[in-house]
This record gives sequence, C-alpha cells and structure tokens, in this order.
Amino acid sequence: LAHAEFLAGDDQAALKEIEAALDGIESARDSTPPDSLRTGWFSSWHSYYALAIDVLMRLQAQQPSAGYDRQALVIAERGRARFLLDQMQESGSPEGNGENRALRAQQAASLRRIHLAESSLVAMRAAQPHSAQTARLQSDLARLMEQEDRLETEINASGEASLSGTGSLFHSPGELIGTLQRNLDPQTAALEYWTNDDGTYLWVVTAGSVHAYRLPGAAKLSPLARQLTHDLTAPFTTEFATPEAFAAALSSSAAQFSEAAQQMGRWLLPPGAIPPAVHTLLVVGDGPVLSVPMESLRIAMPRSNEVRFLQDRYCVVREPSMAALLALLRRRERRNPRRSEERRVGKECRSR
Repeated sequence: LAHAEFLAGDDQAALKEIEAALDGIESARDSTPPDSLRTGWFSSWHSYYALAIDVLMRLQAQQPSAGYDRQALVIAERGRARFLLDQMQESGSPEGNGENRALRAQQAASLRRIHLAESSLVAMRAAQPHSAQTARLQSDLARLMEQEDRLETEINASGEASLSGTGSLFHSPGELIGTLQRNLDPQTAALEYWTNDDGTYLWVVTAGSVHAYRLPGAAKLSPLARQLTHDLTAPFTTEFATPEAFAAALSSSAAQFSEAAQQMGRWLLPPGAIPPAVHTLLVVGDGPVLSVPMESLRIAMPRSNEVRFLQDRYCVVREPSMAALLALLRRRERRNPRRSEERRVGKECRSR
C-alpha cells in the first residue's frame, strides 16, 4: 500500500503506511527468538527501509527545511544497525562472561522468590488481612524487592552490561544525530551511504551540521566498484613470462585504476560535501560502496583543486553503523567514566 501511495505521488500517505509497516516488522522480529532467524527475517524486509528512505528524501526535496533528511538517516541506521546491536549484545551481554552470568542467575532466583512471596502475600491477605504473618510476608517481599533493585544496579554498572539502552537512539532524529554530534571530534565527519538501484543517498554529519546528497545508484556504482577491484588485483593474479611484461601490466592497471578511482570519487564525494576543516572520515558503506577502497579514491583537494588520493588528505575509518559505534562508546564510558569527556570520535586518528 505504501508503495502504491508513493507511485501515486501521495508522499504523506506513503510515509504513514511505511512507518506503520516498519514498526510491525521490528515488533515481529523482536518476538523471533533465535538470532539467526531474526537476522534472516530482518534482511528480507530491506526493501521496506529503502522505500521509507525514498519517501522521506522526496519529501525533503519538496520541503528542504522540514528535516525529512534527518528522519531518513535514522531509518537507514535502523535498517543496518538493529542486527549489529543484537550481535554486540550477544558478545558483550551478561550471558557472555562469567561475572554477569552469575549476577543474572542470582537475579533469576530473586525474581522467583519475589513471585512466590507475592503469591503467598495475596493468599494471606485474603484469609487474614491484619495478622502478624501477613505483616511479616509484606516485610519479606519488600526486602526481596530491595535485593532485586541492588542486583539490577550492579548488572547495569558492570563493564559488560547490556546495550539495551541504545534502542533510545532510534526514538527520534534528534536523539541519534544529537548523540553522534556530541561525540564527534570537531575535525571529523561521518559519511553514511544508503544504496538503491536507481540512487544512493549520502549523509555527511559533523559536530555542527548535517547535509544529505543524492548520488548515482547501484546500477552505476557496482560495475565501477568491480573494475576498481580488478585493476588493483589483476597484475598480481596473472603469470607473466618476463619482469618487463609484469611491469607493463602493472603500469597499465595503475593508469586504469587511477581513472576509475577519480570517477568513483566524483560520484561518492560531491564537491563541497566534506567541510575544509575536516581531517578524519568515518565511513558507513552500503551495497557496492562496501567494496570500494575509499582510501584510494581520487578527489580534488580543498582550495588547490589538485587531484590526489583520499588518504593523502584524510584519515579514513570504516564503521558498520553509527549507532553501533555509539553503543561501543557507551560500553567504553562505563568502564572508565572519568575519561569519557576526553574521548571524541575521530580524535585518536587525528592525533596520529
């Protein structure tokens, strides 16, 4: 229905329908217990997220100041980060280390005792509401509840505590983007790509700005990405009769790679997309962008317009998703809260 509304040009109706569909998809996924099944379930609905982004970005073109581009970024993160966060929770969850396994076992036993105490108290209140035994059961229940509260506090304070709080990042564009911006080093930009067949979206987030761009789609990017990989590896996967033949093939491959890398640079990094003061790029790829050697793209340098490799000007760091990165930061801050203010994303790369 959302797709029909989108094709008919009723973007607001399409947005309402697709948002309801995404909520239903994620609710159903949360009730699918095995991780492998949840990941398969989630990936099969990728096109729904793609449609939501298309709707939002078309609304953004119609109403540039409405913030639909930020909503689209949050949808992109929901589409790629949910299963990553699940995997992180699995590896760093209470079930994943001895200390927290013991705490969770204590909590499970505590909850069972609370349940039994509540049942006994309900029965005693019905039979003898003002008896000393009823008062004692009520006191025991209060004590068990206090123990449960202490256990929960200890679990949450643990260095390997659950990442469940990260879900709040998806409640609104302001939550995710604001948290990211507060954690970005002033000389760092986050570049997030979302690729469809007919168009790719790029969001560039810095500590003080968010901008979105529409780029060529996978139909154009995929062949060029394959060519870049071929040009990089071809001379080293072929046998040559003489060193001279290898040198000639290497030179030819380098020339072809340089041309393709410059074209890919024009497609993936539009002029002016990266602010002049930026030194570090955090890149979240998607589709064919995942296989592109970003460091080797050739772009016109700021101010001079000299064409050079991206790595000559920037420190390039790959990230699976921005929400997953922020989740890791939260874990790191829990381990050493005193240093949390000193750590800004991208600062380490800049200081090298």
